[in-house]
Amino acid sequence: MDYRETALQILQGIGGEENVVNLEHCSTRLRFTVADKGRVDVEALQKTKGVLQVIINSQVQVVIGNAVIEVYDELLKAGSFGKGKENGAVAPEEKKSLGNLVLEYLVGIFQPLIPAIAGAGILKSILILLLTLGLLTKDHDIYKIFISISNATFYFMPMMVAITTAAKLNTNKLVALAAVGVLLLPDMGKMTLLPST
Repeated sequence: MDYRETALQILQGIGGEENVVNLEHCSTRLRFTVADKGRVDVEALQKTKGVLQVIINSQVQVVIGNAVIEVYDELLKAGSFGKGKENGAVAPEEKKSLGNLVLEYLVGIFQPLIPAIAGAGILKSILILLLTLGLLTKDHDIYKIFISISNATFYFMPMMVAITTAAKLNTNKLVALAAVGVLLLPDMGKMTLLPST
C-alpha cells in the first residue's frame, strides 16, 4: 500500500483539509471531526485502496487496520489540520444522551492505553510460559528486567490515564501529571487518613 497516496485520497474524500475540524486515530481507524458531513464522499472513501470501512456517526471513522499510524502520519504531512477552526468552521452540535457522552469520554480516555496494557499482558504471559517450561527462573536477571517492564505499565497507569484524559479534555498534560503524580509518591502509600486510637 502506498500510504501517501491513500492519505491524499482519504483527504480528498473527507472534503479537503478545510473541512477537517479535528483528526485523531485509534488502533485501527482514523477519526475525523468534520465541519460539514455533506462534503464527505463516502463512496470515494470506500473505493480508496487500504480503506476497509467507513462509519459515520458523531465522527467520520475511516477503518484502515494495522496501517492506521502510517496513513495518519502521511495525513499530518499532507495537511495542517485545525484550519477549519481558524476559518470559523466548527462541527455541528449534536444532542447526545448522558450515557453516550460518558461512553464517548471513557472510550477516548482508555482506548489509547490498549496497546500498552495488551503489550504488558502478553509479556507477562510469555514470562509465565518460560517459567513453566523451566527456561527461566524468577532469580534470572532477564526475568527480573522483563517483569519490571510489565509491572511498570500497571504501576504508572494513573500517569498514562492522566495524559489521555488531558488529551481528551484538551487541557495541559503537565498539570494533569502533576495532579495525579501525588498518588505514586511513596509517602502517600504510608499515609493513613483514619485517626489513631
